[in-house]
Amino acid sequence: MKLSVMKVMPRIIICLYIMCSFIFFSGCRNGDADFSNNTNFSQLYGNSDFSVVLDESETSANGSILIYEKEQNILGIKIVALVSIDATDWGGIAFQIPNGCYLDDMLCTYPDDLETINNVDLIDFWVTGNEDVEYGSAIEIGRSRNQEQSEGGDGTVVIDFSYPYDDINTINELKFGIECGASYENGNIIWGIGYDEIVVEINPLIKKGEVK
Repeated sequence: MKLSVMKVMPRIIICLYIMCSFIFFSGCRNGDADFSNNTNFSQLYGNSDFSVVLDESETSANGSILIYEKEQNILGIKIVALVSIDATDWGGIAFQIPNGCYLDDMLCTYPDDLETINNVDLIDFWVTGNEDVEYGSAIEIGRSRNQEQSEGGDGTVVIDFSYPYDDINTINELKFGIECGASYENGNIIWGIGYDEIVVEINPLIKKGEVK
């Protein structure tokens, strides 16, 4: 009995597929294709969560601070936060950074409507230039020194800093300040009526490959 070409072709295609699959996976087992995981993850030295909420409004900052080994003798600091600023709040949110840190990069999606609003005008970066103070710099979001109310909104903030050091064993902790809102009393502006100090303990004893 003769088989038609239409009946034979599917069988040939299936056989070729099986042969190609066998050759491919054989090559993987023999080392022709390298699927090994060579990723070198950064060593985490400390982390802390935070939640600062302004009771009088809907302004808040919630997130985490991660401190890790960025390079030799350089700690990396990453702040990841979800921020929300009330439409009636002109105090906004501020992140106070330890002295000795250098800003590497920042991403911010506040406010929601980035298509019509240039959020660069809503973000300020301040450096004190004084080495004797605890906080050497600050990033402010949605803060108006003219006391002008913003339209409010939500967003995600990712901030990256570098912190050079000589001896990691001399660093026990790093402190951060997070402010929300402001008020005007007796002719004076009080920034950060919602405030929390975040202390991140540094643990240099955990080395790569060790189990805590």
